[in-house]
Amino acid sequence: MMLDRAACVIHLPLPLSYPACMNRHRSLALLIFSLSTASVAAAVATQTLSSPDHSYSITTPGGWTLRPTILGADLIINVPGSAGSINLITCVGQALPQGMNLGGYVKATLDALPGMMDNVKVTGQNAVTVAGLPARELLFTGTNRSAHRPVYGQVILIVRGTRGYTLSYLGETPRSNEASAAVRKSLVSIQFAR
Repeated sequence: MMLDRAACVIHLPLPLSYPACMNRHRSLALLIFSLSTASVAAAVATQTLSSPDHSYSITTPGGWTLRPTILGADLIINVPGSAGSINLITCVGQALPQGMNLGGYVKATLDALPGMMDNVKVTGQNAVTVAGLPARELLFTGTNRSAHRPVYGQVILIVRGTRGYTLSYLGETPRSNEASAAVRKSLVSIQFAR
């Protein structure tokens, strides 16, 4: 089988015993709805990843892989990107100071960004609903201090009771609308078990 990605057509060689009227046509072309088979498989295959205490989970594309967790993160997930790039989704659930609400959690996050990277510029702040809860989406850019590379960030902040949840993507700017949609879909897919 040969895949012609430009035309999104798969050519299947026909057996030599195929009826004589078709012998001059040595292959059969099948239109695949403008997607390659690899894209179809990636779009369909998903995985659900649970926090270590199983209090919440998120759903990501199947090809994204878990990394060992560090620095209090519950989940760290590799997101494919261009060669040499490091693109991660990090999920953190943490106890909040007494009385902290979503507005305070957002402010604390915005105040912390300049301590994490240089040249921080918040490019968007959106009120969203995630898992039935009010949440805030932050979009920003900055510069990685150690590698001096540009960083794109997308963060979903949720307060549920006395716990705050930060689901963040940090890495290169997604290279396509599909990649951006996959990141966002993963960040807002959080489901709470209890």
